[in-house]
Amino acid sequence: MKRVLSVFIMAVAALQMAIAGNVVTMDVKKLPQESQQFIKNYFPNNKIELIKIEKDIFSTEYEVKLSNDIELKFDGKGNWEKVDCGRRSVPDGLLPAFAKQYVKSNFPNERVTEVKREGTRTKIELSNDVSIKFNKHGKVIGMDD
Repeated sequence: MKRVLSVFIMAVAALQMAIAGNVVTMDVKKLPQESQQFIKNYFPNNKIELIKIEKDIFSTEYEVKLSNDIELKFDGKGNWEKVDCGRRSVPDGLLPAFAKQYVKSNFPNERVTEVKREGTRTKIELSNDVSIKFNKHGKVIGMDD
């Protein structure tokens, strides 16, 4: 039984290595339609510098680097997971209302430079390098500086 299990595990690992791989391109058509539309809507003036497609046996992820040091991350369906604008502000339309209000009330002189979806949680990073985590109800559940 141990031998059969070992062979099965090795076969699955070999299959994953055969299927897995990273592709680097600049061809926007390699992105899911939803990701393409997202870039057109929120970053119409930024040029795509690099698209990295990470595939494994169970999932695909897309990392996109735009001009002005903007980095985007999408899941296999094209849903955004992370927007990092470097030292620039994240487009206002990407921030949940509770995050905008919290920053306005507690950090009025700072701007949001990164937003990340972590399951039902939202994490933002401010221009002063403070990170704030919110639950799905908009309650602050963590803060780091």
